[in-house]
Amino acid sequence: MDKSDELQLLEPMMRAKQVLQLGILASEIAVETILDFMERIRDGSQDSGLVSLSTIIPSRHGHAETSEVMAAANALRSWHTTGRVMDGKRRREALAALEALDLSLAFHKELVRRLEQVPACKAEASQLEAEILISESATEHLIREHLPYVRRFASRNVEEGEEPEGVFQVAFMGLQRSTRRFDPERGYRFPIYATYWMRLAITRWRADEGAATRGTPSVAAITAATFFAVHTLPSSGGVFTRSRSIASTSGVRIFGFAPLPRRRSPRLDGPKRL
Repeated sequence: MDKSDELQLLEPMMRAKQVLQLGILASEIAVETILDFMERIRDGSQDSGLVSLSTIIPSRHGHAETSEVMAAANALRSWHTTGRVMDGKRRREALAALEALDLSLAFHKELVRRLEQVPACKAEASQLEAEILISESATEHLIREHLPYVRRFASRNVEEGEEPEGVFQVAFMGLQRSTRRFDPERGYRFPIYATYWMRLAITRWRADEGAATRGTPSVAAITAATFFAVHTLPSSGGVFTRSRSIASTSGVRIFGFAPLPRRRSPRLDGPKRL
């Protein structure tokens, strides 16, 4: 794929993403809902997998990804409680914090549901729902075009004791994460940026699989399998009605989880940051 083709895929996604994020920040109820859920994740009363694409483990002291997400939540709370400024540096900081939370598509739809429950916010809910659909469509198009690249990358990065399909699922999650974080103004081509996130996803997955949760699937593995299915299987009534297809395609049962294949010896050295 040459640079012009890449830009044709990226421009609609970047435009839709910014419109969606600004729409969320403009809604006081949406921001308060996000902060409420993040606080519940922090105290262990909320399953993070339903809210964020990040692997969040509050009980694991020093867990890097958890620290990053919680720092972003604190930054968003600070913006929200000190005037909700929607221009200049303060807006850029709020956008960066919102992006770092890696909110899932399901949670975006939960925000719409919360707004619909407030009579005065019906129009706001409809607008946010439309923005979500546009962003989802643009992102899905980009992801589909890059699936062959993810498959090749995963096949070259399988280690002893790992199933190729399991590595592919986690690499796919890295691709999905890269679409949420990509900023063309930094000067990187999207495939280079996506490669960094795919490598990082695999590194963190290996570290998680080598930790105390060895007997159950990691949050990263479950999330990867679910988002792989969402973006590659034909829709027939939503994610939950596709649980059998997800299981047969990804190796993870949505209900009564079947873990991805376990690797034998985790590798903890991670990729260098761009």
